This record gives sequence, structure tokens and C-alpha cells, in this order.
Amino acid sequence: MVRTGMLCVAFYHAEDMENPIVTKRKTISTYKSFNYDWDGIINGQRQPAGEYVLRFWAEENPAYAVDIPVTLVEGAYTLPELTVAADYLPQDGLSDAELWTWMQRPLTVVDLKSTSHQKLYAEPSTKSKSLGTVHGQSQGVQILQAPADGWVKVGAYNHEDGSWTEGYVQEDRLMTLPTDSDYGLLLDKRTQTLVVFHQGTRIGELKVSTGLVEKNKLYQETTAGAFFTLEHMSDFSLSGNNYDYVIRYDGGNLLHQCAYRMTKDWKDFSIQSALLGTKASHGCVRIQNRPDENGLNAYWLWTHLPYHTKVLILDDSTSAVDTKTDALIRQAFMEKIPNTTKIIIAQRISSVQDADQILVMDGGRVVEQGNHESLIAKNGIYREIFDSQTKGKEEE
Repeated sequence: MVRTGMLCVAFYHAEDMENPIVTKRKTISTYKSFNYDWDGIINGQRQPAGEYVLRFWAEENPAYAVDIPVTLVEGAYTLPELTVAADYLPQDGLSDAELWTWMQRPLTVVDLKSTSHQKLYAEPSTKSKSLGTVHGQSQGVQILQAPADGWVKVGAYNHEDGSWTEGYVQEDRLMTLPTDSDYGLLLDKRTQTLVVFHQGTRIGELKVSTGLVEKNKLYQETTAGAFFTLEHMSDFSLSGNNYDYVIRYDGGNLLHQCAYRMTKDWKDFSIQSALLGTKASHGCVRIQNRPDENGLNAYWLWTHLPYHTKVLILDDSTSAVDTKTDALIRQAFMEKIPNTTKIIIAQRISSVQDADQILVMDGGRVVEQGNHESLIAKNGIYREIFDSQTKGKEEE
């Protein structure tokens, strides 16, 4: 939690949330992340193994506390082994029960600071070419090959351009973490909606705005993938816009409510709220400020979601799968349903390069049109995207 003022921390046995074991206070004087580490010792005594809860709150606002469950074990805790995963994100058509099973899966992340970048190397060597980057602590990766000679081949959505990228990471930088939150989030960029789950039950669906890519502007596509939520922050301001109820989930990317501008007497949310349901952000996820019929909004998420809640962000039908599956989908299009008009919406060039006609959209308008060869020859936006998605593969 990031804010200024008096931060309170209370330790509880999970079965007795009425009587804290001990309460501590710390003055926070600047807007920056505050990390709290607990070694299992209270007042000089090591606590017995069991389930505990760490409750954090601002002294001036105790009603809005954040609870973090903690399991204390005897001896050294052993993380799950790094194992090969058959897939990365759920496919369309799954039931809520199946989606919840996905959300409860362990997640393999890079053991670096949340704002640090891990390179994905073309070969198992730091001297080989970097194909892209992923963020530490929160961004999940798919293990594609078993560890060998200190290296692991993984796949993830590249933070630099959002494309699916496969490369090598040092084995000692990876760790697989369990998912123990009672909540889960499923964000679908195709519909610009955020579905909230609690203990396997769908409890609400919120309108959002994800990243809108515009040429010559500092906007980027919201990266697809599996993530953990991290710290909760109180607020920040950017270019006259004020953002409250902020949750970090992917390096510098955030979940937050729509921005408001201060007028003489009230907060005006109208500008960004009017764009909900469409891509409009700089890359973060804007969430509706007005509560839905179940009382859910950005503020509700901020006060209810614990640290390490799983977030699944789905892209279009082909970018949400790996390159091998993408190729199988395209093959099925040609062999199983020939002589049929097909409309494919994608961000991966390989998904559409065999199409008879390709329309390139930028800022909501068609800016280029033609087949793959003609668009490459134009040296425009399509060629830029093609080069960025293939530069690493050509040098492997």
C-alpha cells in the first residue's frame, strides 16, 4: 500500500480476527512503495506453524484495511518445481468452474523487482540476442522445456510490443508461486470487460478501457497474459488527470479507476468514463468508477483484492495462443473450411499474412489496405509491425 501518514500493521491468528497478536505502526512520509517483511518472530518469540493474517490500514481510515494471508511452516519452505506447461491462457468456451481452475494454477514468475525487466534470450547465453522482455514478480511465463544446464526455455507476451515471444531465461531467476487468493480477475480485451470471481463464482462484470496504440503517442497495447496483483497505491496524477484506487499488476502497468479532473465543487469523471468499453488508455487498465448492480467498481476492487490475486488478460483469438497453435488454427482455416469468407482480427502478422485483403487500423481508422506483399512494399505501419515481430526469429 502506498500513501503518506501513519501505516498500521496487525498480526492475527487466522481463526481469531478479533484479537491481534501484536499491532505496529510506521510513519510513511513519501509516496513510494513500502515493503514489510516478516520472519515469523513476534516480540522475540518464533510463532508456531499455522495460518496467520497481516492486516494493513491507514490510521485515519481503519475501515479500509487490506488483509494478507500468511502460512507459517516449520523449516525451509520449498517452492514448487519448474515444470513444463502445455498452455498459458484459457481458450474460449470454458465454464466458470473451468476458468476458476485456471485462476488457481500456480504461476511461474521472474524473481526480480516488479519494475525490473528480464530479457528473453535467443539462445541459452547472455551473449545471445535479446528477443524481448518480461517484468519481474508479477508477469507469468509458460515453461516450454525442462531446465537444462542452468537455462529454461519459456514463452510470454513481450512487454515491448505485446507479441508472443519464446526465449531462454536463467533457471535461478524463475520461481513458481502458488495462487491462494479467494478472488480472480478475467479481462477480455475483445469485449473490454473485467469479470470478477470470488471462490469460483462470477460476482460481477465491469467496463474497462485497455491500451490504445496510436502512432507518435506514448500509448501502448495492454499486454496479454497471466499476472499477479502487487501493491495497492492510493493515487497519482498525470497531465492534470487524477487517478485513485491503484493496484500494480505488471511492472509499471496498473489497474485504476477512470481519471477525474477537479472542478470548483466536484470531481469530474466524465471524459474517461465516456470511453469505457473501448480501447482508450495509455496501457494501464481503466475501471469504471460508478458501482455496478452488485456494488463493484474500482474502489471495491482496491479494498477487497488481496496481494497476489490472479489476473488473466485475454487478447484476440490468435494472440491468446502460442505460435504453434496459431499455425494450427490457420491451417484449419484453409483445410477444414475452404471457399469461405473469413474475417480475422489480430495483432500478430502471421495470423493474417495469408489473407486476400488486409486492413490496417490506427486510431480507429483504416490507414493501409492490401495483401501481405503489397503492404510490406509500402514500408508503412504494417511493415513496422512485421519487422518488430520477426527481427528476433530471423537471427536465431
